[in-house]
Order: sequence, then structure tokens, then C-alpha cells
Amino acid sequence: MSYARLAAEETSFYLGDEGTAASRFASVPGVQAEAGQELFLEFSGPFHFYREFWKAHNLEHLADLLPVPEVAVKFGDRLDVPLSIHNGGEFSREVTLTVTLPEGWSDKTKYSIYPVRAHEIYPVRAVLVAPQAERPRWEEITWKANVAEKELGSLTMRVYISGEGALPQ
Repeated sequence: MSYARLAAEETSFYLGDEGTAASRFASVPGVQAEAGQELFLEFSGPFHFYREFWKAHNLEHLADLLPVPEVAVKFGDRLDVPLSIHNGGEFSREVTLTVTLPEGWSDKTKYSIYPVRAHEIYPVRAVLVAPQAERPRWEEITWKANVAEKELGSLTMRVYISGEGALPQ
């Protein structure tokens, strides 16, 4: 398909019936508090911000572009991953967080058990160190949250490790 045809189709999408730019206002839902799960684990920081931003601006479909979060890190560098444990229930819980790492990675997270009081969110900063590898590659890291031997859920992140730089953490 030629560029001219693509441009014409895109232009017709934005023009109204009379050939003038259509300017209809559509309100967006904004940020709404969710009545949700009693106890769950989620990515926080920029991962949470953009998920909420997309909801607030009626752009939820963007989350489908990368259903599993991705980051890049240099060989041997530290990777800080922001997580949150949410407790919407009526009772305090002790949540155990475990991580499954690819070969060569190390977990430097200070704690693995988190006391989460009722109706609170416990922020967790997972600290990992990438291996000193020889070749660039994609790897997956998975966190699991458990309460009294019952799994609450898991989170997976894809990480590209290479000899080239990534964004500072």
C-alpha cells in the first residue's frame, strides 16, 4: 500500500462528513478506585503509573501491546523492581515473596516476608543483579506471593541483558 493511500485513509478518519475536522468531545473516566481483590501482588512505580494513566484516559488497549512488562539491563548491573502487596481485607496478613531467577542472577532483596496490615499497601523494592554474561539475551523473572502456603498470584517480567547500556535505575 502506498504512503499516499495510507495518508488519505488516515485523513478521512479524522474528517467529518463535510470534509472538515471533526471535534467531538468525549469525556474520559478518570481514575476510579477499584473494589477489588482482598490480597494481591502487582508491579508498582512506572508500571503502575502507566496502567492507571491509560485507564484514566481511556487508552486501556495500550496495555495489550506488552502484556508482560519488559526492561533492559547491562551485564552485571543491578535491577530494582518496584512491587506492591495490597491487602483490601479485614485482617492483617504475612505475605511471603519468592522469586524464580534464570541461571547466574542473584537476589539482593532485603526481606522475603512482609507484614501487610488490613486495608494497606506494602511497597517492596526487589533488588536483583544480572549475570556477567557473554551474549545478549531475553530472560524471564517471576515473583510469587504466598500466605500460609496458599499462592496469591505471580508476576513475570522479561529482561533483556546485554553489554550495552539501559536507562538508569
